[in-house]
Amino acid sequence: MKKPQLILITLCLFLIACSLPPQYTGYRLPATKHVTVFYTAADAKMDYSVMGRLSSHKYPLSIVVKNFSTYAQSIGADAIILLPVDAKSNRDYADVLKYK
Repeated sequence: MKKPQLILITLCLFLIACSLPPQYTGYRLPATKHVTVFYTAADAKMDYSVMGRLSSHKYPLSIVVKNFSTYAQSIGADAIILLPVDAKSNRDYADVLKYK
């Protein structure tokens, strides 16, 4: 009975270690309720300032958008602009925006 439990616990710890949160460089504000996702800077029509930059390991786009949006809400962002994947480091990046 102990061997299956040990295998299950090991598997859970492995899966938890694989899902790393985004890394953020920039300033923080009170949390917001909604974050708009843009795929190019030209799509952002409102006047904004860049709060900082998010980075994450390469995951499928839907996961990246969800993770970045959730994290951006927690740091007080109004929008994010997804940047092209860096082929050298295989990482996703996004600029974090605050509307003026």
